[in-house]
Amino acid sequence: MVRPDAVPPAVATLGARVVFAVEGRGGPESRVLVMPEEHAEGGGRTVAVSTPLGAALLGLAAGQSAEVLERDGRRLALRLLAVDRETGLDGTAPPVWPPPRLAQAKPASAAPRGGDRDPPPPPPSQPPPLPPMPPSAA
Repeated sequence: MVRPDAVPPAVATLGARVVFAVEGRGGPESRVLVMPEEHAEGGGRTVAVSTPLGAALLGLAAGQSAEVLERDGRRLALRLLAVDRETGLDGTAPPVWPPPRLAQAKPASAAPRGGDRDPPPPPPSQPPPLPPMPPSAA
């Protein structure tokens, strides 16, 4: 899993508004990438990530192209034009997933005072760093 703040802003993610063009459909279209259960409530302003189009858009960066294989076998040429992760379906910021965890405050007496003490551990919302990769046998 990738932390939401580690994904470049130009990459299409769940909850992002995407502007894309499909060859043969006319002008650009704007939709919000959502889970299937949210698609029914979107009133045509959403695309579910479980559809071929939504799956092709998810993870694509602005400026990239992809080919979509529709369920009926048709192939569509798709180009992602822009990604807006600041405004969701209702014009407000999309929800953050996973939701941020609240840090528990420590009493002032328990706070480190500097010197040779170890730094505090990362907050629980950050995964521990990965171990280094072993050298490859070439």
